[in-house]
Amino acid sequence: MSFKNLLTIVLLFLPINVFAGGYSRIGIMYLTEKIGIEGSATETSRTLIDFGAGHLFGNGFTLGGMYGSEKDETATQSLNRTGIGPTIGYMKSKSQGFFILATYFINPSLTGGYKGTGTQIDLGYRFQLDKISIAPQFSKKTFKYTKLNDVDINPAYVDDRIDPYFVVWIDF
Repeated sequence: MSFKNLLTIVLLFLPINVFAGGYSRIGIMYLTEKIGIEGSATETSRTLIDFGAGHLFGNGFTLGGMYGSEKDETATQSLNRTGIGPTIGYMKSKSQGFFILATYFINPSLTGGYKGTGTQIDLGYRFQLDKISIAPQFSKKTFKYTKLNDVDINPAYVDDRIDPYFVVWIDF
């Protein structure tokens, strides 16, 4: 069953007052580093962007989805990752407090023809600022690429790390 079909079924069976707890969020981070011998060091940059939206139930449970992208660049190569998937989690309250969200990426892709699956666990704390909230967040990401140009590969290519984010939340 596709993510769109699952989301449609879930939304059809939810009470209409659930929609009052909607939110959208965008997490961004830009990192750069220079490593190597002075005068000939290699510079690397990473741009991370996550966009998510969902509904917050009265008990703190949330259900939604997320699109994530990453671009890693050096002077000689560029590596891009994108993925989309459903998100579930818990938030202490709609406007401020602790949150934990888990996203399962259905079919993330990586430059070079890699495809596989992935998960992302977001842990952070929201601070209310008038109509929006801001949040520092750490994201534990695990991606396992099992196909290269639609051919199974074994062992799989794995990307496992923790990334910091700055997140802006908009409640509606």
